[in-house]
Amino acid sequence: INIAGLSVGMACFILILLYVQYELSFDTFHEKADRLYRIISRQPGHNYLGQDYWARTSGPLAPALVEEYPEVVNATRIEVFTNALIIYKDKSFYEAGIYADENFFDVFTFPLLRGEEKTALKEPFSLVITEKMAKKYFGDEEPIGKTLNIDERYDVKITGIIKEPPKNSHICFDFISSLITLEALRGKKGILENWNYSGYLTYFELQKNFSYKELEKKFPAFIDKYIGATSKIIYIIQPLKSIHLHSHVNGELSQNNDIKYIYLFMAVGFIILIIACINYINFSTARSTKRAKEIGIRKVAGAQRLHLFKQFIGESVLLSIISLVISIFLVVLMLPSFNFFVDRPIAINFFKNTVFPLSLFGIILFTGILSGIYPALFLSAFQPVKVLKSSFVSGSKSSMLRNILVVAQFSISIIFIAGTITIYKQLHYIKNRKLGCNREHIVVMNLKDKEQRRNLQTIKTELLRNPEIIGVSASQKLPIKINSTSRVQLEGNNSRQVGMPIFFSTVDHDFLDVFEIELLSGRNFSREFDTDNSKAVILNETAVKKLGWENPIGKKISVWPVKDGRVVGVVKDFHFQSFHLDIEPLALHMLRRDWYSYLFAKIKTGDIPGTLRFLEKTYKKFSLKHPFEHYFLDESFNRMYNAEQKFGSIFGYFSSLAIFIACLGLFGLASFTVERKTKEIGIRKVLGANISNIINLLSKKFLFLVLLANITAWPAAYYFMNKWLQSFAYRIHIGISLFLLSGTITLLIALLTVSFQTIKAARANPVDSLRYE
Repeated sequence: INIAGLSVGMACFILILLYVQYELSFDTFHEKADRLYRIISRQPGHNYLGQDYWARTSGPLAPALVEEYPEVVNATRIEVFTNALIIYKDKSFYEAGIYADENFFDVFTFPLLRGEEKTALKEPFSLVITEKMAKKYFGDEEPIGKTLNIDERYDVKITGIIKEPPKNSHICFDFISSLITLEALRGKKGILENWNYSGYLTYFELQKNFSYKELEKKFPAFIDKYIGATSKIIYIIQPLKSIHLHSHVNGELSQNNDIKYIYLFMAVGFIILIIACINYINFSTARSTKRAKEIGIRKVAGAQRLHLFKQFIGESVLLSIISLVISIFLVVLMLPSFNFFVDRPIAINFFKNTVFPLSLFGIILFTGILSGIYPALFLSAFQPVKVLKSSFVSGSKSSMLRNILVVAQFSISIIFIAGTITIYKQLHYIKNRKLGCNREHIVVMNLKDKEQRRNLQTIKTELLRNPEIIGVSASQKLPIKINSTSRVQLEGNNSRQVGMPIFFSTVDHDFLDVFEIELLSGRNFSREFDTDNSKAVILNETAVKKLGWENPIGKKISVWPVKDGRVVGVVKDFHFQSFHLDIEPLALHMLRRDWYSYLFAKIKTGDIPGTLRFLEKTYKKFSLKHPFEHYFLDESFNRMYNAEQKFGSIFGYFSSLAIFIACLGLFGLASFTVERKTKEIGIRKVLGANISNIINLLSKKFLFLVLLANITAWPAAYYFMNKWLQSFAYRIHIGISLFLLSGTITLLIALLTVSFQTIKAARANPVDSLRYE
């Protein structure tokens, strides 16, 4: 039982340790990682996703830093290039890429397999592609010097092949295009020198032993000089290695993790290990009477207390070594499944990862000493005169300690159970709460082809000929991810930048109908009114309330890009962002149809595969180059809470293992109790006690301890779960039912755990019990 508990506890801890080590390794592979930093900007009033911190900065910032501050050795810029259509002959795929300065490879360590780092991004229309992308498009051909087409707009020349970016990099890409290409594309010389456009990520290298905090103090004067004394922008420096776990700003290159989850997982790992150690302490102190004579005889023979202490610690460490060996086998077995849940390519490497073997040695010492130190002190303190008497019994102190430790074990288990239930209920609440817009049975397709946009009405008509398709719509944003913001200008307000922040999206006539968004007043967009294409605006309830209008229909409003628009309708509030955020003001318009990015088809469920084939056929009819990529809107909605779902799954699995280890301990103590009371049980049965009396006698103590654990755990469980739920603007209420359920589960588990031994003892023949020695 000791080995089983310690092995499972160590396996859990090692898996969490590997995960934490991987998360801490993000961006550490760069040679200059300790001297690389990123600048983020705080832009008061420019709020998005509940905050005004942005990863994007102005184009001239990077060269100005090098020019202004000698401590800045180098600086480079990146602009994101998402889902670009890359075409080569008859092959076309969507790829993710970035624009980067020619000195990109001087700052970051992304080794080129072919090409020159100094010149690969020097010229306009230069392109560096990954090894994987080269294989996809060219096979065994030589890619250098070949030409690819991007978005059917322009050709680029391949100047380098780069190694695939490591998975533990926050900068992810399939290709890199030269940043200077932007000026050539947009036809505006000096676009990279425009302080008013914040679209670039700025990274820089600092001199050795120079504090970035000292540089940050100089930024107010820098902003006054280059942007203006009236500017509200604030520049903040982030160390490169801290971005993945400590940065949660708008406009990130990739989805970051949160250091809070790292701390939480480490705490869970330690707790599970401690639960396993508690089992060892309980068993050792419970079996103290079995070893009392051994200790007494050894002391009479001349053994000192230190000799005995070393022996018991040695036994504990030896048991830890055996358990560690088994735990490593368990880790190897569980690692593929664990990697799937955390979505990380974690591997065990004893030779490259020097920290890992040291960590294993630390685990042996930690578990060995923690498990063995109290039993060693307790057992080595026995006095020979007392222990050699046949009447010797262990004191009540060890029994009290065992009770406290059992309560502690199950208190932790109850917190885990309550946490798992809370996470599950919150995710269930999110999935089943009405958004205010329909997300079921809606197929989402990319709408990137200009030809498709021009023929949108023809495509919609073609699709609606299929009886399996109920409705078709197009919009700039997904209805569950509207993130573009503007400011409201009302009649009499001449400033474009004064007014309430508001989210907006370009939609078509059928948007409200397809997504079943309820119209509260006014009308929908209509083909009968030509002005709707350029002037009509539909607001949500929150926008109307914040503007203070009682009757908004017909009111004049300007929301970029609509100038001098008119409110034609008001829709009921719907969740167009995450449940982590409150519903904000929203404006829908039809002005920029060239902004349409998504085509939606609301379908029946009768023949989904056949309908999807029809959608693909129709899609390709109007765009031969663009690949048909589709997904369901509810899938996209579920991905918004992917982190919470994975956290809930991992938390649930580790909770189950923690409970399993605690139950192992309870099983062992129940077995030992039955063994010690064998004669007592026999005598009671002879005197007339029935099976239920015996079961009650043996079980009530353990069940009382579990009940006490519930009372102890509930306040802590409430505190931690309430803290987690506070990150959601819309959340469940923690009621007494949660604690009653978790308490009932633990009581049932405890009862099942001890019932095997108690029933076995209760049904034993009293004749055998009375003969027992």
